[in-house]
Amino acid sequence: MAEQSSSPSLLRRQLGRRLRGLREGRGESLTAVAEALEVHPSVISRLETGQRPPGMLYVDALCRHYELDEPAKAELVQMARDSRQSGWWEPYKLAPVSKNYIGWESAATAISNFEVTLVPGLLQTPEYARAIIGPTHPDYTPQQLATEVKARVKRQQILEESHLQVFHAILDESVLVRRIGSDETMRAQLRKLIAVVENPKVVLQVMPFAAGASQGLDGPFSVLSFADGETDDLIYAEGALGALYEADVAEVAQAKAVFRELAEMAASQNDSISLIEKILDRH
Repeated sequence: MAEQSSSPSLLRRQLGRRLRGLREGRGESLTAVAEALEVHPSVISRLETGQRPPGMLYVDALCRHYELDEPAKAELVQMARDSRQSGWWEPYKLAPVSKNYIGWESAATAISNFEVTLVPGLLQTPEYARAIIGPTHPDYTPQQLATEVKARVKRQQILEESHLQVFHAILDESVLVRRIGSDETMRAQLRKLIAVVENPKVVLQVMPFAAGASQGLDGPFSVLSFADGETDDLIYAEGALGALYEADVAEVAQAKAVFRELAEMAASQNDSISLIEKILDRH
């Protein structure tokens, strides 16, 4: 098994899965457990889905309700405590949607990312990131903008961490020709894309205009996979109306199938780098 990140988001998900398994193993409904603990069913639901740091009193009460022995209780309580620790991103005070995604990203062992409008955050230069974040958040102060850019750059450290096995990015050709920031910003960004493939964990492909229509026209998405054996893979898609997380097994399988199809349609990595170099020459 690959080394696994101790991301609080992942630990909360693991804890929730354990708690759900204990409840279902006893044949109890979520409502029945909530009534036994004299809490609203949403409290149990949030614990089982790992949506927020767990309340230790609730975890302790559930351990007693499920009649766990001391070793099993100690393991769950420690997992709950660890899951309440702050991730590196917490001091940046990012928007909840950003914090949630970074929490999962930091724990993933494999990430498949298809983009149709922008370079993926894990591959952006600071200047490119600033040129995106500024116009999309006109209310930001200079300090807030600088903080967001720093956080986006820090995310890229995952590409050097041992638990991440592969980051596979497929970019529509439009990403390479859409001018973001100044000409120098774009040149630097294209040069980074050429250089990043020296990292053996990075697979980079371009979907050329000549490929025509594909399922990728539906929009960008990411599939995040985990190697702990307890956490379901996730689909993440973000748009103007918000972000969507999906862990349904069938939906994830479909997303993976779409990504494989896109990878087959896209140019090879070598041909993709050649295309990026040609576009860079035109700048």
